[in-house]
Amino acid sequence: MTDFYLLTNHVSRFKPREKGTGRPWYTSRVRPIQLGVVHTAENLPDFIGEDTGAEAVARYGAGTERASWHDTIDSDSWIRMLPHSYTAFHVVDYNSRAVGVELATQAAKWVETPIGWRHAILDRGAAWIADVHQRHGLPIRRLTKEQADAGMPGFIGHGTLDPTRRTDPGASFPWDYVLDEAKKIAGTPPPPPGYADRDQWAPWAIAGIEEMIERGILRGDDVDGVKRFHPKREVTREELAAALWRMMEAIKGGS
Repeated sequence: MTDFYLLTNHVSRFKPREKGTGRPWYTSRVRPIQLGVVHTAENLPDFIGEDTGAEAVARYGAGTERASWHDTIDSDSWIRMLPHSYTAFHVVDYNSRAVGVELATQAAKWVETPIGWRHAILDRGAAWIADVHQRHGLPIRRLTKEQADAGMPGFIGHGTLDPTRRTDPGASFPWDYVLDEAKKIAGTPPPPPGYADRDQWAPWAIAGIEEMIERGILRGDDVDGVKRFHPKREVTREELAAALWRMMEAIKGGS
């Protein structure tokens, strides 16, 4: 059985949540898990010798009634804080449908960190994303706030959900690298090659377009090595027939 740090160490672990005091979590959920939220703990990262960042962040978490989260990660540690079936207090308005990880560093300092340390903590973060994907079925993809609010499952930064108060995991957080590594760990295919007109895709349609491209049902075109999806262009009957044929082939292949 996995030990959960807050369940054995929190100062108020025996005091139910009531009127803003007591343990900062609920022992159940009222909604299914839809979001994996990436935070930075904003602690001073530990680059010298054994990395004690996650341990320090966990100790802080055990002494506050204001916040909680599910996992804490540094370059050489992964501390399970709460079961994912518990509702932790880590992102305003989204706690009931989110699990959260705290990376033991600061959002503004990714490019200043030693490269070996940086890759180690990012790889552990990728492993966390792969774990959430495998346990809860969340697709390994980055979401916008609009997509999250529309109910789309996936992964998102704390600052994206709370942009007026938070910036973590930071503008320099390498989402593409972390998500690609998570897909490798989880054994899922890499993302489709980039499309030059991706900035023209409506936010609500991005996940559907990427899924259809990944499955080979919709393709766009490739002229001189530049891929374009042409999201606003009218579809001819020929293109529709080809897409429907590929869809039927995909359905038969999965039956």
